[in-house]
Amino acid sequence: MKYFKLFFELYLFSNIHVAIATWALVKLTLLPYGASSDYSALFVFFTTIVSYNFIRLYRFKTENNWFSLWIQKNKTALIIVSVFAAIGSAFTLFFISLKALLVLLPFGFFTIFYSLPFFKKSLRTVPFAKLFLIALSWAGTTVLFPLRNHNIPITTTVLLLFAQRFLFIICITLPFDIRDLDYDAKGLKTIPQILDVKNTKILASLLIILLVSINHYTNQNAIYAIALITFLGIVFSTKKQNKYYAAFWIESIPIIWYFMVLYIN
Repeated sequence: MKYFKLFFELYLFSNIHVAIATWALVKLTLLPYGASSDYSALFVFFTTIVSYNFIRLYRFKTENNWFSLWIQKNKTALIIVSVFAAIGSAFTLFFISLKALLVLLPFGFFTIFYSLPFFKKSLRTVPFAKLFLIALSWAGTTVLFPLRNHNIPITTTVLLLFAQRFLFIICITLPFDIRDLDYDAKGLKTIPQILDVKNTKILASLLIILLVSINHYTNQNAIYAIALITFLGIVFSTKKQNKYYAAFWIESIPIIWYFMVLYIN
């Protein structure tokens, strides 16, 4: 049991789990178009691990919580995982078109500038920026990037799918902001800091209704079931939640969505 816990936490906190979630979202984007290539999904998988681990390794010394202690203890393992992911990114890069990389560029910019201080300030310090930058980056990376790599035109329907994905990412990120309410700097101005936990959940409920309404145009399979699961995940979020609640269960929602769609199809 001890070794299972060590392996599980490495899987979880080295961002392999969140990378599988992004892989699943890319696959969900491509399924309606019959695009079978896995390279854009794999590229997103590997680069997610590299970028997220880079951010964690860069920032952990500036934070003082159980998670920063875990990173310090497992720093070597985190670097090893990142190196293998970087090799995977380099390999899959040969199957990514230049025009797709150009689409990905601004979202990569958001990821880098979110944590790294340029001109003595990072985007992370900009009020209200945290949640929206994450949602914007995920939506662009999992919708616009793979479609461009498969030469699928960016139509009005695609832009609505982008908006729907943006709202979905906001909703599944809010439990993390609720969890971090006592740790996030006040200057971040996260949604729970501004609205409190109760009103954050009300806002999330309204966003879920909106993303379901958009489905009239995007026709995403299993969206109603996923909306319900997401709603319940937000409802049961607390400041004192188990450390695996958001990191594993909430991040599992895109993976559940993907396998639900596979089952339906």
